[in-house]
Amino acid sequence: MTQHSSRILLLSFLSMALSLAPLMQRISYGQAVEATANLVGQVTDETGAVIPGVDLTLTNQDTNIAVNGQANAVGYYRFSFPRPATYTLTAQLTGFTINAVENIAFQVNQTADINISLSPSAVQKTVTGSASSAVLSTQTSELGEVVSEKPVKQLPLLMRDPSSLVTLVAGVTADHRLQTRGLDRSGLSFQGRLTISAHGGVRAQANAMVDGLHVTFTHAAFNSVPIVLTPDVTQEFQVMTNNYSAEFGRANVVMNYATKSGTNEFHGNACLFHQNENLNANALFLNRAGVDKTEARRNQFGGTIGRPIKRNKLWFFADWEKVVQARALTIVSRMPDAREYGRRLR
Repeated sequence: MTQHSSRILLLSFLSMALSLAPLMQRISYGQAVEATANLVGQVTDETGAVIPGVDLTLTNQDTNIAVNGQANAVGYYRFSFPRPATYTLTAQLTGFTINAVENIAFQVNQTADINISLSPSAVQKTVTGSASSAVLSTQTSELGEVVSEKPVKQLPLLMRDPSSLVTLVAGVTADHRLQTRGLDRSGLSFQGRLTISAHGGVRAQANAMVDGLHVTFTHAAFNSVPIVLTPDVTQEFQVMTNNYSAEFGRANVVMNYATKSGTNEFHGNACLFHQNENLNANALFLNRAGVDKTEARRNQFGGTIGRPIKRNKLWFFADWEKVVQARALTIVSRMPDAREYGRRLR
């Protein structure tokens, strides 16, 4: 029996900035609110006194798209931006030095604090710093953890499904017995079954989102995700287990995926994963019956490509994967002997 399934993801313009920086500041990206991160903070001088009206610019280091903002009357500012990425924050005001904080890395659904201090200066010069340490989130009380791109790339994944890493999060357990191969009768991939539990909660009540969109398909015994992301398109995902806001809801565990997007640089990859019966052990009952190993072959191949269409304006990123597998289904059954067969006829 041969089965085919394909994953064609994000064959669209994921990063259409189109010089909409002022609009982006208000709508916080068109994909969904749940996929955004937020940056808040306060601008002060060397004595700790607040500085109102400071002009701030937040620039994506991969795409050079900049969003402008301004500190309010008590020095507070807030930025909402679309995707987890690395940014540079610049603050400037006449009569003060320009303060630039580089390499600010934000994760999905993160709200972080970065306070900025400006020094008086007759000549406007730039002071550059780097946010090398982890940016703390102090604005929310939700429990959870972000699985970054590094473990998704480097750790072995069951059927190349990043969701198999959910057990890296404290308090989360998973039942992989339902992660069987192939397609069910409705065409939904069994790879996407979310049979996980957090802190002893009920299984099969996970909610999955991709770039803020709910993609969970509810079955009687488990939740399934029709869209199964590949490791090559997954930038990171957040697993929220408790105390998250009502906008997520619907389950006791929330998995919030952020996908990759195009940048100003060309990048892509190709992959092939092959399995066959030559390296498999024979099943116990087939060995006892003197039957040879059955056919079990699986090929999983695909690739990604991302590049700018117009630098600093328009990009695209595409991902494609196909699974071809051929396997024999063996059913071992016991026939009744003559004595048992005779009893059944009475």
